[in-house]
Amino acid sequence: MKNVIVYGLGERFQLFQKWEDEWRTEYNFIGVCDKQAPDDDLKYEFIERDRLKNVSFELIIVTSDKYYGEIKDELIYYDVQSDNIVSLQSLIDDMHTNALQLNLFKGRNGVEIGGPTYIFKNTIYNICNRCDNVIFSASTVWGDATQNKWNEYSGRNLGNVIVADVTDMKQIKNEKYDFCISSNNLEHVANPLKAVEECLRVIKSKGLLLLLVPYKEKCFDHAREYDTFEHILDDYNKGIKEDDISHLDEILKKHDFSMDEGCKSVDEFMKRANNNYENRCLHHHVFDEGLLIKIYEFFYIKVIKSGILGTNIYIIGEKK
Repeated sequence: MKNVIVYGLGERFQLFQKWEDEWRTEYNFIGVCDKQAPDDDLKYEFIERDRLKNVSFELIIVTSDKYYGEIKDELIYYDVQSDNIVSLQSLIDDMHTNALQLNLFKGRNGVEIGGPTYIFKNTIYNICNRCDNVIFSASTVWGDATQNKWNEYSGRNLGNVIVADVTDMKQIKNEKYDFCISSNNLEHVANPLKAVEECLRVIKSKGLLLLLVPYKEKCFDHAREYDTFEHILDDYNKGIKEDDISHLDEILKKHDFSMDEGCKSVDEFMKRANNNYENRCLHHHVFDEGLLIKIYEFFYIKVIKSGILGTNIYIIGEKK
């Protein structure tokens, strides 16, 4: 097991904290380092930069992506070997690459629901032939979903933006795509089985369906109970529409506002929630890996791989 120091106590240190459990079998985190000591106590020892040469370690993980090059040069000045310095983002990208079975998407044509997504930025976008984007509105609270923004984010002319609801993508013909991908979107859908049904309709036989949903233990849903398959099946059989907000009372009781960057007060949250059909911010359902597997089994989707990936739960399957 490698002894590891984490460099950088800025905002992206919080991102490291969300991922650190993933690396505990490989890395022994022995301390943190930065230009200045933190004001608050940390569970790791703080190591000043001029002490690095006296500490035994094999790796430094730099949390900052924007200033990685500059920080790397500074660490080399403090006698850290270049080969012992890596970026947090590169480690996360490697985790995504290993989990998401990228070879299955190489050179294929697909569609993303609710993109663009940073998880796919350095993975699937890079190796697929084409990927259109379905979004419920051309303008959302997460940003502008116009054609230019989509292609700008992906880094190339990746595909077209299609404005449609995931539960009713009538603009797209049957079996058009080789794959369908979606990250942190299904929890925003009031009728998730209807959404999965539509995703399957637009992909070919043997096509791939990749879904990621939040791992509730690491987001503002952590106090909520996981939904049961029976519950979402009941919603499906009742034909629940996307204007449904029947989960609002439960959400209000257990929502952790301190972890919701978009909404800090109950009043602000209620105003947004009552307008949910326009903004789609509510997490209607809370999924665990077992529930995702049951959804795939319900639609006879062959599960290829599933598990926890950082702050998400993921599942990859093949349409029969």
